[in-house]
Amino acid sequence: MRIRLVAGVALLAVLLGSHAQASHVRARVGIVPDGFEVKAVPDAAAAARYTRSYMETLGLKGLRVRRVAGTGDRFYVYVAEESTGRGAFTLEITPEGRLSLRGFPSMDPEMMWNQKYGHRARRDLSMIRERLTPDQALGRVAKSIPASTGLRIGSQERYYGYLLVFLLDRRGRWVGEAAVNTVSGRVVWARFGGGPPSVFPPSAVPGSGE
Repeated sequence: MRIRLVAGVALLAVLLGSHAQASHVRARVGIVPDGFEVKAVPDAAAAARYTRSYMETLGLKGLRVRRVAGTGDRFYVYVAEESTGRGAFTLEITPEGRLSLRGFPSMDPEMMWNQKYGHRARRDLSMIRERLTPDQALGRVAKSIPASTGLRIGSQERYYGYLLVFLLDRRGRWVGEAAVNTVSGRVVWARFGGGPPSVFPPSAVPGSGE
């Protein structure tokens, strides 16, 4: 009886621990955790350092800052996995140090579509049933953007649950992005306000040949 009781308590502890971990996973990116110092972020290099400190406080490992885009009133920090090279998430930071998952222009791509780092993260990534191939996703983008905008498709990055497509203007400058949900097929796209952003490091500017 005692052995069974101990085993039962141990199983309950595992289940409760798994539930707590799952709740933490769903909310781990885009929140300000205890112990994180919110401070001013004057430039793109500081935004990269700020993001590394943020990930360290959250306990996220195996990630690196791929690029930082500065638009004048905020920074977008693009984080990728070191082992796979796959996109992890994009963090939006204001010069005052306020941070959140990128809106883009709604919350869907980062908050709801990101199935590993977003607020609906899955513990078992094998449960993600992506129905669109990258080529099919690109086709959705091409159809969704009016020809009158003059925008064309540049390089792409795969995230968990969606494809991020960089949009270029007629001069080949990075001026916007589109996100395609690879499960539902929904497409959202947006331009950067004020034209092409400044990028850190400069070699990380996405383009058609990346």
